[in-house]
Amino acid sequence: MAEPWAVNPLVPVRLRPVTPKRMRVKPFMEVNMLSVKDMVKDNKQVTFVHFREGELWYRTEDGFEFPVPAGDVGNATMLARDKALLFMRYIRRHYEMLSQARSGCEKA
Repeated sequence: MAEPWAVNPLVPVRLRPVTPKRMRVKPFMEVNMLSVKDMVKDNKQVTFVHFREGELWYRTEDGFEFPVPAGDVGNATMLARDKALLFMRYIRRHYEMLSQARSGCEKA
């Protein structure tokens, strides 16, 4: 059964659970992203996160997640940890897509 505050917006605010400050997530617009160069410099590494819908998802040491299309991989060996510089193409592609989405949201 769903919680009463999730189903009925008329439940008084004082009865709704309060999310602690440390658990609140900043909206996307408030997050300052590093540059692609900063994500790959100084021999930084990427780590495999998961595979979903034909994409291998990796995370940089800075926490930036990006997809690598399985079709681009071919018969290459994909390691669980590898140099971020080798993935710069995919990092840049996803970074630019997010930047375009961010600028589109700011205009609206």
